[in-house]
Amino acid sequence: MKKRYGVDEVEKLLDSCHALMNYGVDRYKRPQKISLQEEKARQKSREEYLQSQVNMLWRTLPKREEEKTVAEARRFPR
Repeated sequence: MKKRYGVDEVEKLLDSCHALMNYGVDRYKRPQKISLQEEKARQKSREEYLQSQVNMLWRTLPKREEEKTVAEARRFPR
């Protein structure tokens, strides 16, 4: 393109394109930025969800028989 139209013409075209770049048609609509409060609310809900998952995993583990071990430990020195 530079050979056909010349370096100056190509640079003028590119400069004008860059100048109009922010005023063009935007085919991809980006989501609006969320406020700080919304971001904190999302983070809190995400943390609560993750904590619920961890709690659910802990509930699936078999319970230790702490009462037996405590009773046996008390009996040993006697």
